[in-house]
Amino acid sequence: MDAVATPALRERKKAATYATLREAAVTLCTDDGLDALTIDAICLRANVSRRTFFNYFPERDDAIISWSPQDHTELVEMILGRPRTEDPLTAVEAALVDFVDTATTTPLWRARIELLKRHPRLRERFSSMSRRMETSVADAVAQRTGRSQSDVVVTMLAAAALAAVRTTLTLWFSNPTADVRELLHDHLEVLRTGFAASSFATGANAGGRHRPA
Repeated sequence: MDAVATPALRERKKAATYATLREAAVTLCTDDGLDALTIDAICLRANVSRRTFFNYFPERDDAIISWSPQDHTELVEMILGRPRTEDPLTAVEAALVDFVDTATTTPLWRARIELLKRHPRLRERFSSMSRRMETSVADAVAQRTGRSQSDVVVTMLAAAALAAVRTTLTLWFSNPTADVRELLHDHLEVLRTGFAASSFATGANAGGRHRPA
């Protein structure tokens, strides 16, 4: 029994330490500003060593804006938990809408949003960090479809879906009163219908060449 419980307990402790470090970083940055934020200050507030900090985050700013391992796990589980009758895009959309909606309503997220709005450098890094979620989405889609995670359909669906999330959040940062679920749905609907079927389509493409008859 103890042998089974020990790994689970260890994972819970790691998740708790991660959350404590992230909360400390966000709180200190909010109170004192990004320029004044130091790793030592984060460690002091979280009551951990610098070595422990670097076990979780490669850089200071990552403690503010990174997605946690638990976030990745939860997103995969949400996609896999969708009804098997749903096509992959429908399953990914439903999971992402719920995931983003839940994440953006927590007090910590709201504090992070204010920091992202205030500091362009953090926004750029957040966008880069979000790309790592593509791997989680691709893993879930591969499991649902029986395809390889490197299959072009799997990788393109994951990349396009996360691009929709990044664009949605970028718009939402400038207008937090907007409905984030509706924004994300609108972005993903473009993927579903395709650009050719959207209002963006005209008699000529972006390069000025007419579409073939």
